[in-house]
Amino acid sequence: MDSEVGSKYEALLSSIGDGIIATDKEGKIIFINLSAEASLGWKSEELLGKHLQEALGLYDRNGIAVSLRERPFEIALTTGETTTTSASASITSTADVYFYQRKDGTRFPVAMTVTAIVLDKATTGAIEVFRDITKEIELDNLRTGEQERAKETELKDEATLASIDSGIISVDEQGRIVAMSRAAEKMLGWRLEEVKNGDVQEIVQIFDEQGNLIPKEKRPMHVALKTGEDTTTSSIGTATYFYTRRDGTKFPVSIAVAPIIFEGKIFGAIDNFRDITEEIERTTQLAEAKAKDEALLSSIGDGVMAVDTEGKVIFMNHAAETLLGWKSEELLGKNLHEFSNVYDDQGIQVPYEKRPIDIAISSGKTTFADTYFYDRKDGTKFPVSLLGAPVVLSNNKIIGAIDVFRDITKEKELDKEKSEFISLASHQLRSPNTAISWNLEALLDGDKGPLNDGQKELANEAHKSSKIMEELIGGFLDATKVESNGFAIERGDVDLAQISDSVLGELAKQIQDKKLNITKQYGTDVPHLDIGTKTARIILQNLLTNAVKYTPESGAVEVKIEKTPEGVTISVKDNGYGIPEAAKNRIFTKLFRAENAIEKEPSGTGLGLYLLKSLVDKLGGKVWFESKEGAGSTFYVNLK
Repeated sequence: MDSEVGSKYEALLSSIGDGIIATDKEGKIIFINLSAEASLGWKSEELLGKHLQEALGLYDRNGIAVSLRERPFEIALTTGETTTTSASASITSTADVYFYQRKDGTRFPVAMTVTAIVLDKATTGAIEVFRDITKEIELDNLRTGEQERAKETELKDEATLASIDSGIISVDEQGRIVAMSRAAEKMLGWRLEEVKNGDVQEIVQIFDEQGNLIPKEKRPMHVALKTGEDTTTSSIGTATYFYTRRDGTKFPVSIAVAPIIFEGKIFGAIDNFRDITEEIERTTQLAEAKAKDEALLSSIGDGVMAVDTEGKVIFMNHAAETLLGWKSEELLGKNLHEFSNVYDDQGIQVPYEKRPIDIAISSGKTTFADTYFYDRKDGTKFPVSLLGAPVVLSNNKIIGAIDVFRDITKEKELDKEKSEFISLASHQLRSPNTAISWNLEALLDGDKGPLNDGQKELANEAHKSSKIMEELIGGFLDATKVESNGFAIERGDVDLAQISDSVLGELAKQIQDKKLNITKQYGTDVPHLDIGTKTARIILQNLLTNAVKYTPESGAVEVKIEKTPEGVTISVKDNGYGIPEAAKNRIFTKLFRAENAIEKEPSGTGLGLYLLKSLVDKLGGKVWFESKEGAGSTFYVNLK
């Protein structure tokens, strides 16, 4: 509502015949209306933000620049008093007359009133209302017999009109053309000497958008001359008017006509117009581009919703309507939080600030999630894979965000079935594999008699393969339990340093065989964590086993456990094979192994890091890594 009222007041001020300039308390220009633009030869965008003293020169009748402290607007800002200069005076009189300098360097006399803007007894700016009193001075000069001086002023006015960028046509009270700017000549195809004293209504025909000729009594110039009121195309309520050129072609225009009034009598009017062909073309192009974008977004199979910076829905495609059960017309303009809730896999509502689309608006970052659930209009929920991305302008200003989502119910069901199958298969495989392992151990221990060297070699290889199978089966079972929430976190305080040493002890033979240098740095102030021994051991086993396994002979592994502002951070650094750039975004994916890892160490399950991240996420912690292929890796785990 405030914006609408502000726009109306701005439109009202813009349509006033007198020039209006508003400044802030520092004297910087914050508003200039069309009449001021026409009088000064400047466009508002050229002056906004500039100090009035620097932007617009003010001179006395002797051509001396008026100092800052003597300028009416500065007096108003410093004293809060209204200041008025002479409304009319002949050049030969001693009245106080000021002259404004136009963009082209010419000057014209003005009568001005400057009023301070006072809010809560504090001056916040000033408004200057001025008008060109050239005509008044001319009339006064005529009365005193200075015909030649008046003629000179008239010629100066014509020269000024000729230099203004906008199309300017000045007419007398009968509507006869007396002056025309060069821009008007160029746009209309007429020269001033060809149309001077001609009826403007006959020379410049006006049509509406349908090509209908506008009756003379409804044309802006006629209305201004008859009523003495400023007239613009927007005030008439017509979307677009078209002027005719000399050759009969038409072009769209923006029109502002102001009457010339002195002592209550209308002496003529000024038509300030401009060609808006390019503006209309740009608007049409933008509308077409918007229509194409909306058509494209509407045809996408994924749900797409766009919101502004306040979270209000501004676009919703057909797929989003189908998935959520809402029609776009029901939601446009509403805040996303009013109708759309997001839940995690435990059924707990996700706080607004953690939702991907809210993160996109607040931080400008694109966020992906595939563990959330959306609710439909009927209250049912469905799992989604979603992405929240900010909408950013070229100046890095965020103007909204886009939420792209899809229903992954089928993917979840397939994943569940796959996990159940793997769990079943793993359970079925564990018993026979255990029996095989025990029997091989018995053979190697000589329970069935001594083995020759060839038999021992075969039995050892079989036993190693059995252990690899045991590791694989255990990994599958643990991963399945975590996915199905069947993995219970056994609470209990644990000393991470103690468990780290225990795991390193288990890996001692491998460390010794590869001649690895192990460095340990355990902080003395590290608190015990309530995560249970089993969980802590799995986390450290995966971190340390990977470091030992993927570091070549004579390499180094560094283990750190330290207290940090975020909790407790475990870091395991090696100078091993590292992770290729192309594999980094999949390193925590189930069953994934990087190509260089497979090449160096063929045996492996691809479950360790997946299980590690799943457990850390379940504990509310964070896991990340830094790595460069050929230079090693550092994995970090933060727990609270």
